[in-house]
Amino acid sequence: IDKVKLDLGRFNVFIGENGAGKSNILEAISLAGAAQARKLDNEFLTSRGVRVTDPKWMRCAIKGASRKKPIEVTVKEDVDELTYKIGLDDGPYPKWSCEVKDNVNVNLGSNDIGSFLDLIRDSAKDEADLKKVLSSLFNIVSEPASQSKKKKKLSIELKEPLGLFKERLERHKNTFRSLADFIVYSPENTALRTFEKEGQIEPLGVNGEGILKLLTVFDREETKVTLNKVKDSLRLLGWFSDFNVVHGGVNLPSKVEICDRWLDEDLNYFDQKSANEGFLFLVFYFSLFSSELTPSFFAVDNIDASLNPKLCEHLTVRLSELAVEHNKQVILTTHNPSVLDGLDLSDPDQRLFTIGRGAKGQTRVRRIEVPEIINGHRPLRLSEAFIRGSLGGLPKGF
Repeated sequence: IDKVKLDLGRFNVFIGENGAGKSNILEAISLAGAAQARKLDNEFLTSRGVRVTDPKWMRCAIKGASRKKPIEVTVKEDVDELTYKIGLDDGPYPKWSCEVKDNVNVNLGSNDIGSFLDLIRDSAKDEADLKKVLSSLFNIVSEPASQSKKKKKLSIELKEPLGLFKERLERHKNTFRSLADFIVYSPENTALRTFEKEGQIEPLGVNGEGILKLLTVFDREETKVTLNKVKDSLRLLGWFSDFNVVHGGVNLPSKVEICDRWLDEDLNYFDQKSANEGFLFLVFYFSLFSSELTPSFFAVDNIDASLNPKLCEHLTVRLSELAVEHNKQVILTTHNPSVLDGLDLSDPDQRLFTIGRGAKGQTRVRRIEVPEIINGHRPLRLSEAFIRGSLGGLPKGF
């Protein structure tokens, strides 16, 4: 990656050939998230889905790029933004570093300074954090000193009411808090089938660890709203009827009893060890999207793994609905054209991006807009447009 700009919606899908840079973009967001969480270290990055490797491969490797230049990620919402300049040295035990530029784009008048200081003091973690927040949020105008070398005068001007600023500051904090929780999920069959396994990250690890514990938490809720939502979503599978969470004891492990509506009544339930892997992936996705305990901003790499193409289309529709219901912002990558047929590009919250390589090999991003309908012709499905090459993102070496 050299320079990439993304204008994300709520529900975003990346397509592109292998090696175009889809996962790299997700990892760049993870780096910014780790910087925001003040946990820039290899252990934390690995637990968030980043492939940690030799420092020279963690920086831009395009011909002519500076090997010493820091990784720079700017995250913006409306007029509020943070810029992270992230460095990694070349020592035998490489160390990460980060410089953060915080811009809330608000000036204050003298009448509201006292209230503003109270607001900032309440939001700062400690004295050092307070100083950092103040120095970055104040827009202080310095008047030039006169020839007599008098002290410079400082002025602070109010451009909007403090109440409005307070709302923006709170939104600013929430935006970058969600960035600090960003995870790139890559569920794997082995981790999902070993339901009792738990990962470094709670409630769900990057490969799907912790899913059984999360289901038991859903089952212990008085209303069982989340559990029932997962079950209702699973009825995309024609054979699925229901499942029960069986809570284990001292010597008995917890498990999930799954009901197939076509099976003999005497053999009606089987556990997760006998379940097909597609079912396990769906349990993971629906739990991830339906829970208030999971991150509000995350990515899923290769959402189509182990799933039937037609199921992928309907899964996309269902996940986009759950993203709205539970206030999730998500990025999905896929190689399956059917995933695209579940998108509604007329909805500004749903966006499709083609990730490709430029003339010098650099990663490029292009947003796909709503296809134009030609009079007298049947509207082309996005899956057809992808396969025909109209959207890009296909290998060119064949």
